[in-house]
Amino acid sequence: MTKVQVDLQNFEIIFRRILEAATFPCMDEYSSLIHWHLKPPGPLMALITGPGDSSATNETCGPYASAKSISTYPLIPGRPYREGDPICDRYQVQLNENSAFICVTDGCNWGEKPRRAARLVNKSMRNYINKHIAEQKTVREAVQVLLAALADAHLSVFDGREETWISGGTTAVAGLILEIDMESSENEVISGFSSPVLAPTKWIFVCVNVGDCKVLHYSPRTRKISDVTSVSRYNSLDATDPGGRLGSFQEMMPDLRNLCVFWIPVEEKDILMAMSDGVHDNLDPQFQGLSPQDFGYPSDNWQKAPPVWVSTLKNLYLPLYVQEFFIADDHMTPEKFQTRLTEYCYRLTSQSRNYLVTNPASRIPCDYQKYPGKLDHTTIACVQVGNLVWDKQEDPAKIYPLNLSVSDSEPTIPSYNDPLVQERIINTAKQQLTGILGDLPSLEASVIIENYPQELERGESTTWHSVRPSSSALAVPGVK
Repeated sequence: MTKVQVDLQNFEIIFRRILEAATFPCMDEYSSLIHWHLKPPGPLMALITGPGDSSATNETCGPYASAKSISTYPLIPGRPYREGDPICDRYQVQLNENSAFICVTDGCNWGEKPRRAARLVNKSMRNYINKHIAEQKTVREAVQVLLAALADAHLSVFDGREETWISGGTTAVAGLILEIDMESSENEVISGFSSPVLAPTKWIFVCVNVGDCKVLHYSPRTRKISDVTSVSRYNSLDATDPGGRLGSFQEMMPDLRNLCVFWIPVEEKDILMAMSDGVHDNLDPQFQGLSPQDFGYPSDNWQKAPPVWVSTLKNLYLPLYVQEFFIADDHMTPEKFQTRLTEYCYRLTSQSRNYLVTNPASRIPCDYQKYPGKLDHTTIACVQVGNLVWDKQEDPAKIYPLNLSVSDSEPTIPSYNDPLVQERIINTAKQQLTGILGDLPSLEASVIIENYPQELERGESTTWHSVRPSSSALAVPGVK
């Protein structure tokens, strides 16, 4: 058996495992969208990618995309590097004339191994999708390519590594904004809006997520924020468990416990925000120093509240918080969201950072009211839905050059602890929570906790090689 044949076999093993593990939370609501026809992607216009070793400047492409990675860890006096360096997150945003690719990967833990894994997975996802997406005719086929790209990216972590323990692991979220072929797609009625609308819409967002990264969706028409990946973290009480990862886990198999696929209709000027947990954990009421009592539960201990209550509450609270504090006006851009959220995370964690500077041999006290936030590598990539517009007589690379890096002064960031706004968020979350789960006594009497499997089934040892199948050699099976 040749290396190419062995590698094809390995790819098929991983891809089959991914197909078996994937869940499709939006299937009930948006099942008809899977048959919509796509327009082929236009020419490449711009690419932004990062970061380097430590906190980076803004990377922004006009009104269309913006991304940034920072570290909220402290720089201890007398030490040459910031704690936690190098940053183990990675982002990429690729802008085509009528489509976009967005990806954030978050290496699990510190050091070179997770950093390498995050970079390899991010790069491999984009390369695989660029090779195959133009051939796909429907949303279903685009989903298929994203899942296959995960398998290819997982294998990339082991390239050139003779021992599996040398490789690291990473979480990943990757998505595509695609233009719908309105003439070829059938008109259908979809739900999920305040009033029924005829499908198809002009744009759709499709993404895959394994681990604890997130994607938020902003609609300027409704001025609402929604969490596309709200089901991604099954255990809301344990921020140390990402719920899934690519790369080294058990033997050579990925951890796919919370692998999900999402697709939603989007509109012109909508904004998609992919982020690592270094961003969204700081939007969590528990890390902000709030207690269950603030939301009507009779205990101030998050561990004592029913997990389904905690999970539902946090999923409701996060988009409400972003909606109230980070939408500044009717002209929000990717750069505004990116700048406001990264600056917010840095400010929220200042007390924890200062504590470690003055007490380098100690751990931060477990008191989120006094030391709010979570120190972490913090990454966000934002992209606006719609066509990129330029003068047809000019070279687009001169207008939106690849790897455009722009460092802008930070705009004024609003206060994120206005008590009146905070009270409104809490009351709204409480009302929505009661509407979903009912009152607490009936909830506590009926809640059943189903644990995810702690270990994946171990397969037989397989010989792995660094050469993976080329696009010409690969026939991707259909999505089951």
